[in-house]
Amino acid sequence: MYYLNNALQNVFVGTPYTELTDYAGLFKYLKGTMLDALFVEDWYNNQPVTDYGTPSDLIYYTNKILGLPRIRQLRVKNGSCNVPVEFKEIIFDCFSDYSIGQEATEPFGPDKAVGNESTDTTNPTTTLEPVVVTTAVTVTDATASNKTEIKTSPWIYQTATDTGMASYWGKLATYSGGGYILDLPKSKNESLKLIEKLEARRWLDQATRAVIVDLTVYNANLNYFATVRLCVEMPPTGVLVPTANIRVIKLIKLLTNNDYAVLAFEVIFCLFVAYYIGEELIEISKLKARYFRSFWNILDIIVLTCSTTCIICAICLFMQVS
Repeated sequence: MYYLNNALQNVFVGTPYTELTDYAGLFKYLKGTMLDALFVEDWYNNQPVTDYGTPSDLIYYTNKILGLPRIRQLRVKNGSCNVPVEFKEIIFDCFSDYSIGQEATEPFGPDKAVGNESTDTTNPTTTLEPVVVTTAVTVTDATASNKTEIKTSPWIYQTATDTGMASYWGKLATYSGGGYILDLPKSKNESLKLIEKLEARRWLDQATRAVIVDLTVYNANLNYFATVRLCVEMPPTGVLVPTANIRVIKLIKLLTNNDYAVLAFEVIFCLFVAYYIGEELIEISKLKARYFRSFWNILDIIVLTCSTTCIICAICLFMQVS
């Protein structure tokens, strides 16, 4: 787990990510370092990876990207803070720190009409088309899959229910699971064009409070999943605060002899917990209220409660993955 975590740290979280200070640097990182890491097009001999049957969406040639990498922006409303009376004649906009109550949810920028083409206000001759993302929808009987096109726009807010994402505790604030979403297609050139289009149309501005990049990878050699979350926060001071959260976990079990050995020890652990729960219940039935006057008995209850919780969580996780 350590080496996979370290490899992903090296490719995503090194320089220049840790030295980001402004929007120009952030877009340069997204178009350069991030896309280069997500889409490896050539081997070391400058031959295309596809010539050797290797997919281009492998990080370090071994870590398969699952789904689509997602860029999510969270914004605050204009007027979310108060401008002193003395400055109201010269200062018209005010954007506070991020909070759920002050989060902006209205369409902004050039694409304010859902599903409609619109015109860039800075360049009336430019027509902006909605971003089209193609996703696979699996039918209920699992016998086939259909391709469907879902029109989304990075200028239109999506709720946490729409995105399916939980809230995130960042360095400066706790951010909701919603936001303005851009799912990158599985093509470096197409992804680059979309990011360049957002940069040209000023997708990030003074209302932006966080840009979060999410992706999930799977390493078949190790049978490990890894989630990568890059969070660049924008406090009202204007200087960017980049952080990263990379987690490696083993979700698919019972593939090797070691997995079955671990399972055997887990079963033994469950048996021990069940035995001691029965023993403590017998003591409680005999001692009644006197049982709870002993510090060690209280400690036993805490240990058994934690152990039982771990077992239940492990079973739920196994059933969910299965």
